Amino acid sequence: MNLRNSFLPPLFNGFFLILLFWLGGFLLFTNDVVTMPTNIIDPALKADGIVVLTGGTERVPMGLELLQGGYAPRLLISGVDPRANPTQFIQNHPARVKMECCITLGVFAEDTHGNAKEAAGWMQKYNMKSIIMVTANYHMRRALLEFHQALPHNLVYHVAVNPSIAHIDEWWLHPGTAGMLMEEYAKYIVATLKAAVHSIMVLE
Repeated sequence: MNLRNSFLPPLFNGFFLILLFWLGGFLLFTNDVVTMPTNIIDPALKADGIVVLTGGTERVPMGLELLQGGYAPRLLISGVDPRANPTQFIQNHPARVKMECCITLGVFAEDTHGNAKEAAGWMQKYNMKSIIMVTANYHMRRALLEFHQALPHNLVYHVAVNPSIAHIDEWWLHPGTAGMLMEEYAKYIVATLKAAVHSIMVLE
C-alpha cells in the first residue's frame, strides 16, 4: 500500500473544505459591503465626537459635513501623515473656520487598530461617551470590531461612505477591487480571531 497516496484524499478534502468555507465567507462579506447603506445620515444622530479614518477621498468630506451639520461638536481625523498640511483637509469647505477649536489631526495611527487606540485617547481627553465613526463600506466591519474592542463602554455610531473609484457594486468585473476586497476580508478574519482570543483571555 502506498502511504503517500493514502494521505492525499484526506488532505485534498480538507483543503477543499477550507477553500469552500473561505469562499462562502468571502461572498457573505462582499454582499454585506455591497448592501451596506452609504452616505446616509440619520437627522436624529447626535454624538460627542466624530472620528474619520483616513484612507479614501470621500471619508474626510463626510466627517466635515457631519461636523458642520452639528451632529457632534468635535472631529478627529485619524491616521494623518505627520508631514501633511492641516489646511489641505478642509480647504474650500465651510468647516475650515472650526479648524482651531474643533478639528484634531491624529498623526500616530498607522492601521485600524491604531485608529481605535488614537480615538480612545482623544475621547478620554475630552470626556466623550459617544462617537460617530466614518470610514469606507468595505472597511466598516473591521473598523467596528477594533473600535468596540478599544471602546467597550462607549457608544460607537457609524456612517459608511462608498468609494466611487473602487467600483464596489460591480467588484467582480474589476480585478483591482476584487483583490482589495479579498485582502480586506483576510484582515477581517485575522481581526476577528484576535478579538476572540482577547475575549477568552479576559474571561480567564
